Amino acid sequence: MNLPQPVPENRTYMIRRRCAARRFCLRPGERGSPIFACCFGVAAERYGLDVYWLSVVSNHHHDGVYDNDGKYPKLLQYFHGLLARCVNVHLSHWQNFWSTEQSGALLLGDAEAIFDKMVYSLSNAAPPSQSNPGTPAPPSQSNPGPTRWDIACPGWRKHGAAPFAA
Repeated sequence: MNLPQPVPENRTYMIRRRCAARRFCLRPGERGSPIFACCFGVAAERYGLDVYWLSVVSNHHHDGVYDNDGKYPKLLQYFHGLLARCVNVHLSHWQNFWSTEQSGALLLGDAEAIFDKMVYSLSNAAPPSQSNPGTPAPPSQSNPGPTRWDIACPGWRKHGAAPFAA
């Protein structure tokens, strides 16, 4: 068993997690997109984290948050549980929603790292190409393939300027 790690205050993190079996449970739609945004907003408000961006691909998400009080582990527990219950009810699933892998929280040290990860997250799902044979087949009506949606948020309201300002 791992020892508890210290959770420093006033840090920026990129959070990521994948759905179980890489299922496309986070596909955008009339209800799917608002469910994710609402659950994340409720969790961020509850634990006082500022949201920089949300990037949701059909089977995983990357989100940027600023943690004022070292509460991001509580946010992860609450958000992931809330979202799993909401989406499972919406999709009529009753099994595990998230992969058994631990969710990731990458500490972003400076403005350049924050900007790099924001760009990476918001451009994550590149369409498949002929030059990259390892990518899945292009989407079609029978195989809609992964989809994505992004939200860039003005989350720097409590601690000054934008995280990537010079």
